[in-house]
Amino acid sequence: MRRRMLLGFTKDNEVVFSNIEFNSQNSFTASFDVNYPIELGENEQYDYYENFIDEMDKEYIFQLLDEYNCAPSELAEHLVNDTPISETFDNSLYPEEFDSVEGVNETVYFLGSRCGQSDTRDLMQEYTDKNIYDIIHELWDKYHLKGSIDSNSEDYDKVNKLLDDINSFNSENDEREIVENWLTKDKLYKY
Repeated sequence: MRRRMLLGFTKDNEVVFSNIEFNSQNSFTASFDVNYPIELGENEQYDYYENFIDEMDKEYIFQLLDEYNCAPSELAEHLVNDTPISETFDNSLYPEEFDSVEGVNETVYFLGSRCGQSDTRDLMQEYTDKNIYDIIHELWDKYHLKGSIDSNSEDYDKVNKLLDDINSFNSENDEREIVENWLTKDKLYKY
């Protein structure tokens, strides 16, 4: 069983998700995705490609110039016109886009800052459910990649209750709405 849950927000204005798995061998794993909000439009995308072109292998540049049949000074513009922003910047850990953030002219994306075994306990500012957060970390400390949990133990029951609590939380709350209510212009990272 795999469960994903929005855990809350860090002091650095990042969004934190947990990915919990409890498999048929009673092994518990947890990983965490941390994402930062950033306003991205064509100007940021153009700047990205300008820098990217400066770092490209010359053979690849020639290949792109041939493909787009353009001058080197026009290549970044062609790449911007040909590539959606969501394919330019990696927002795969939280692929939501927000267009209605007050005071923000461009779309807000969430780019991954870290994932996997990222311990956010000293970074958290707001929790969606502090109890669930604490239980995830307690079990993570005890069992992550450390073997199986005895099916007759209290912790086995704790894991199953945790999974039920995550299901309940996810069914009772709209993840996107929680993020949207938290998101303000002053929380955006600058490109």
